[in-house]
Amino acid sequence: MQGWVVSEWEREIDSLFGAGFKELDQSKRKAIYDRFQQIVTEQLPIFCLVNPISFQTVRERVNPIKFSALGQTFWNIDELKITEK
Repeated sequence: MQGWVVSEWEREIDSLFGAGFKELDQSKRKAIYDRFQQIVTEQLPIFCLVNPISFQTVRERVNPIKFSALGQTFWNIDELKITEK
C-alpha cells in the first residue's frame, strides 16, 4: 500500500511468526507466541482469520481423530495411528 509506514510492533509480530514456525523446542516456541499475544493485547490490531467451510473424511482405522474448531482434521497428526481392520 502506498504511503504505509510499518510500525515497530508490526515488524516484531512479523519476526515472531517467522521465528515461531521455525522453532522446534516447545518451550521456546511458547515464549515466542506469548510475546505475540502480549503485543496483540497492547496494540489491539485486527486479525482477520478466514476459514472456508469444508468437508473432510478420514478412514475409520485412523485414530484418534480430534476435530478442531478451525476445521482442521489433522491438527493432532503427531498422535494419529493407523489400526488394522
